[in-house]
This record gives sequence, structure tokens and C-alpha cells, in this order.
Amino acid sequence: MASTGLLGMLSPSIGNLSHLRTMLLQNNQLSGPIPDEIGKLSELQTLDLSGNQFVGAIPSSLGSLTHLSYMRLNKNNLSEHIPRDVANLTDFSFLDLSFNNLSGPTPKILANGYSITGNNFLCTSSPSQKL
Repeated sequence: MASTGLLGMLSPSIGNLSHLRTMLLQNNQLSGPIPDEIGKLSELQTLDLSGNQFVGAIPSSLGSLTHLSYMRLNKNNLSEHIPRDVANLTDFSFLDLSFNNLSGPTPKILANGYSITGNNFLCTSSPSQKL
């Protein structure tokens, strides 16, 4: 459903799709918060919500998705901090949180590749962080 002009909010009932492995909703006009219930999608491997108008915090419940290997939340209006539970996921091949309004200290991100650029209020504490 990428680039199909979807409007509105992502329903919390998305968490009922327990066998969902891929969610590609990038480049639409989805808004509102990302529902915490996405953290119930225990088989999810790929999540792309980039290029929408999501606001609020990145749900820490995403940190319980142990099969997740690819996540793009870039180009939204997400704010607050990067949840440590998300940063600590070890099976990530790629994590993109760039061009949001994230702030606060940047936790050590364990993904093989990631981008956090374009978040002017993030504080990186380690020069060894991959940017």
C-alpha cells in the first residue's frame, strides 16, 4: 500500500494482524501517533512508515519485535527520544529515523546500518556512532 494516497490515522486494531510480516505504508498521508499496538506484531520483519505525517513518540513497544530487521520511520514529524528498547534490537540490518523532530541523548544503536540525520535536537554522545 505504498504511495497510494492513504489518508487518516493508523488504527490500533493493526495489532490484531498477528501473522503480518511486512508493512509497507510509506509515502502516504497517514497522520496521528504510531499505535503502540504495532508492538504486538510478533512476526513483523519489515516496517516502512516513512514519508507520512506521523507525530508523537516512537512507541517503545517496537522494541519487543525481535524479528524486525528493517525499519524506516524517516520523514515524519516524530518527536521525543529514541526508545532504548528500539535502539537495542540486535537483528536490525537497517534503521532509518532521519528527518524527524527527535530530541534528547542518542542511545547506542545496535543496527548494522542506520541514519539519524536531520534531527537537530538529538545529542550524540559517542564519536564512534555511525551517522
